[in-house]
Amino acid sequence: MLAKLLAAGMLPGTWVCDEQTRVLRRRLARRAQLVRGRTRARNQVHAVVIRNLGGRAPTSDTFAKQGRAWLATLTLPADERQMVDSCLREADFLTAEIARIDREIARYALGCAQIRRLMTIPGISVTTAATLIATIGRIDRFPSARHLVGYIGLDPRSRQSGVSPVRLGHISKQGSSAARHVLCEAAHAAMRAPGPLRAFGARVRARRASKIATVAVSASWSAWPGSC
Repeated sequence: MLAKLLAAGMLPGTWVCDEQTRVLRRRLARRAQLVRGRTRARNQVHAVVIRNLGGRAPTSDTFAKQGRAWLATLTLPADERQMVDSCLREADFLTAEIARIDREIARYALGCAQIRRLMTIPGISVTTAATLIATIGRIDRFPSARHLVGYIGLDPRSRQSGVSPVRLGHISKQGSSAARHVLCEAAHAAMRAPGPLRAFGARVRARRASKIATVAVSASWSAWPGSC
């Protein structure tokens, strides 16, 4: 019966992504796993330094050349030194794997006009644009920007009882958490660069909290002229 109703045009069809989009989703998911693994390895190094009262690194990046030279000068027990060396090797391996996936994503982005157009928005990198395209797919399947924001889960929840006015709460967080994560990162970058997104974020931050301003800027990218 459902098949007959669908054939008669009485049921809306569900969008199914193509093979290229599925490949992009798998690569992005693998990249996210590698990034989480590298973060765990680096956090273990920080934990060793804290346990042994190693102090604060003289550089902002503990895992750059200067930071690693500082790690080598620390006086650590033999087992702790072995753990640090093991975590550094693991982090280097995962960094190399992430770089390989990034090259594949960049190669796909060169042939995708939608990703290149998204990258014209301040704060949108190639990884952010690829994540959005993998999550959204065909953007013309959304009748409005409000529907797209709701699909990603950046729309506020509404509560109403009887004839009382509607109260807006936290965002619904429906849909892809990866898309919301990269959009919030892009919002932080956009709010530091001159432009309309920064001005919009400043206006919201003056009236509300800083986190609310970040979410508002994250949701506002769908109304950007270059995003469609």
